[in-house]
Amino acid sequence: MPQWLVDAAEPRAALIATIAAVCVAVLLVAIGAWCAIAWKRRTMLERFDAGRAAEREAEFILAAAGFRVIARQISARWTMTVDGTRCEVDLRADLRVERHGRQWLVEVKSGAAAPDPLWPSTRRQLLEYSLAFGASELLLVDVTARRIHVVSFPDLEFASAAAWVHWADECVPGPMKVRAGR
Repeated sequence: MPQWLVDAAEPRAALIATIAAVCVAVLLVAIGAWCAIAWKRRTMLERFDAGRAAEREAEFILAAAGFRVIARQISARWTMTVDGTRCEVDLRADLRVERHGRQWLVEVKSGAAAPDPLWPSTRRQLLEYSLAFGASELLLVDVTARRIHVVSFPDLEFASAAAWVHWADECVPGPMKVRAGR
């Protein structure tokens, strides 16, 4: 084989090897991204399924304590301002129950920390429900411990006659005027 042909083949082989390496790297990055998205989706679905299972179990716990489920996935919409701009915020409570003519909103939690009403994120969520739904008391069901907590915020005033809360697309006076979701 002539020397000039051997010299011309080496750069071509190096170029082909470089292109092949870049293609393999791009393919590996694409596969990695796809796996990350699939894993995140799977984790989210597992979390959603666990939450739905906890809500179903909470219904049994509540029924055993004499509560009757009135509604599931109760929606509310309320307004806040951020830097002077009004923003509507959607909110969804897990359940609304009734016992002896009295109604409560219910938040369902499971796991190690979240069912604790003093856990910061749970406490803030319950406080938001209390304010947005105008509820003076809420129930927190700890599915893991099979326990029902009655939570209130006694330092807050609930003036039901003056309270106007935006429930979904309507504005109605007073607490616990909710509209069932799904």
